[in-house]
Amino acid sequence: MSVKFPPSESLTAPLSKAQIRAIGSAMRYSILADVLLALSGIQVFGVSVFSGLSVWAEELQAKAQDAYNSAFNAQGSANYANAQLAILTGIGDASAVPGGVSVSAIFNGSAASTLGAGWTRTTAGPGAGSFGPNGSGAAAWDRSGGLAFTLFDYFNTPLATDYQAASLVLNTVPQTPDIFGGQAYNFLRLRSNTSNDTFVYCRIGYNSLRIGCYVSGTETVFDSISITPRAGDVWLLIVGTDVDDYEILVKQNGVTVWRDTDTAPVSQMGGSYLHAGMAETCSGRLIFTQTIPGEVTSWAAADRLDTSY
Repeated sequence: MSVKFPPSESLTAPLSKAQIRAIGSAMRYSILADVLLALSGIQVFGVSVFSGLSVWAEELQAKAQDAYNSAFNAQGSANYANAQLAILTGIGDASAVPGGVSVSAIFNGSAASTLGAGWTRTTAGPGAGSFGPNGSGAAAWDRSGGLAFTLFDYFNTPLATDYQAASLVLNTVPQTPDIFGGQAYNFLRLRSNTSNDTFVYCRIGYNSLRIGCYVSGTETVFDSISITPRAGDVWLLIVGTDVDDYEILVKQNGVTVWRDTDTAPVSQMGGSYLHAGMAETCSGRLIFTQTIPGEVTSWAAADRLDTSY
């Protein structure tokens, strides 16, 4: 019998106190079990005098496995709670707006290569790959080849106003860049058209956040900053406030990490730009495979009052 550790990319720092205690217990049980198994194999004059210790060792290994499972499940429970909170927040925001719309998706269905019938997807780049439910409670990237590729998805039901918010919960963070800097990203998108080539976005990377917009496929970058994303994070993109219709905010777990105004303005708004969505980018990783974006537990978007956040 051996202890099967949970996937490392699904259990990421910072860990809760409960998770730290569970992992510490598992390590102690596992080390002691190894010692007992070693002793149980010692023979004295051809007799295994400590053979009875193997039963105790197996009991300790079972306890170690339970402790690791506890730490792993704690992450999933936290992600689910965050997903529900994000959706309820969106519903609450929309209910305060006359004619307001709230939409959401939890990716807990069977494995699939798309987000479902409620979404429209376009692609860009020389590579391949897909993004959809993985059958384990999150939407995940499925590698294909070793070239860069981007998927743009918008939710088919449009929002009703220019004052919009969208959120997602990361189950895992975008993968570590390769030695040549190949990176992967998760995007939140608002004020999108149905061609998927005009929208406002925030782009979450392994250690960076970019905020900008696309207009007819041409990108304008407003800013890039350093961040530390974590598994279970709730990311929120907000466009339009009572300060300025073109003010943009990004929040990580309720804390504003970026706030500024598209003063030009470059980004678009109005009746043709009412869709919300996501996007994912992978990059080539040493030619042979792909650096992949993070898994997403849930996504939600809603109209909101123009009140400053």
